[in-house]
Amino acid sequence: MLVDEEFLLKNKLQLNPIGCYLYETDKHGSPIMGNILFVGDTYTGDGITFSGIEEETFNKLYEQLKQLAWKAGT
Repeated sequence: MLVDEEFLLKNKLQLNPIGCYLYETDKHGSPIMGNILFVGDTYTGDGITFSGIEEETFNKLYEQLKQLAWKAGT
């Protein structure tokens, strides 16, 4: 899960309740603001690079996030 770590430098802050839940903001107090991005990672000779996620992973994640959003009322 990637987030915009420079959100405090921006004028328009928008709390992301699902991102906060997934990041466990309630445990450490650092909220997720704005959009989140789910990526895969690929190990190469140069280290780790970001990549797309497999379709099966996307489908599972999509259904879980849909249910979470419904429960949160978003």
